[in-house]
Amino acid sequence: MKRAYCIFWLLLITFFSAAASSYNVFEENGKVGLKNEQGKILIPAKYDALGWSNGKFSIVNNVTGYKDAGVWGLINLENQLITKAIYEDVFTGDGSLIIARKKSNLSLRTVAGCLSTSGKEVIPFQYDGINISFMHAIVFTKIGNQYKYGLIDLDNKTLIPQQFKSIYSIGSLRYAVENFDNKMALPFTKFPSVENDCGNNGLKE
Repeated sequence: MKRAYCIFWLLLITFFSAAASSYNVFEENGKVGLKNEQGKILIPAKYDALGWSNGKFSIVNNVTGYKDAGVWGLINLENQLITKAIYEDVFTGDGSLIIARKKSNLSLRTVAGCLSTSGKEVIPFQYDGINISFMHAIVFTKIGNQYKYGLIDLDNKTLIPQQFKSIYSIGSLRYAVENFDNKMALPFTKFPSVENDCGNNGLKE
């Protein structure tokens, strides 16, 4: 099963890479646009950058990122803006999910969340960082002077509370946790009630 899962993701990555190679980012008058392999202009040259804020370029469900006036948004290949340019970063997570970062409406913090390619908010913008892993998300937030890690599903339901020094994916739906005493526990194949099932800051003795 694990091997089949890995093959699926390898094929998906290969598909997206092949799809991206069918397009050409071009520059005109200091701005960039996008052409298909026949040279047809899909997105006119009016943006500061196309692709993702990490410098990579790919097309996900006919959507990519665009940069305008120093901030990022999502645009499709029909030159329709999926979101306004309000994000400090946009880049791909697993599958068709987009991780984005923006200024919080409540403070000066930059917060991370997750979008679908239709622009819908999948994971709310309330974390300092997100890493999508096997249809779950490892999230972290600075609490006091420490970053604390937890695990959520894509409905933002807590699976492992944010109280660990780090969480590591060690395979499909398997996670190891490390507490602030540098003690490790693995694997987390189920997601126990930490208060009821675990001691020592969430780690079994």
